[in-house]
Amino acid sequence: MLAGLAPYLPPDQRGPVLVQALTVATAIDWPAARARVLAELVPHLPLDQRGSVLAQALTAASLAGRDAVIDVLPAVLSIEEGRDLLAAAVVSSLLRVQRWWP
Repeated sequence: MLAGLAPYLPPDQRGPVLVQALTVATAIDWPAARARVLAELVPHLPLDQRGSVLAQALTAASLAGRDAVIDVLPAVLSIEEGRDLLAAAVVSSLLRVQRWWP
């Protein structure tokens, strides 16, 4: 995965690689995979992009089911900035997948 390479790249190359990785991740058709890849990218993104990418990951996860939402939650809980946006996205995602909860 391109995100895994980010810490090893020179700083001037990280931005373009992350842009490419984000473009590829958002184009993944399978919602569970899209959610997982987006969540994996978050720690490497600039702070101002993390909240919106996690919201996208939660939306994708909610289309895949509760396991996908649960898989994304650690990434959501790991960031400090944008908590209000993420809290709303978590609630929305959980409401979407409530049909999967026993």
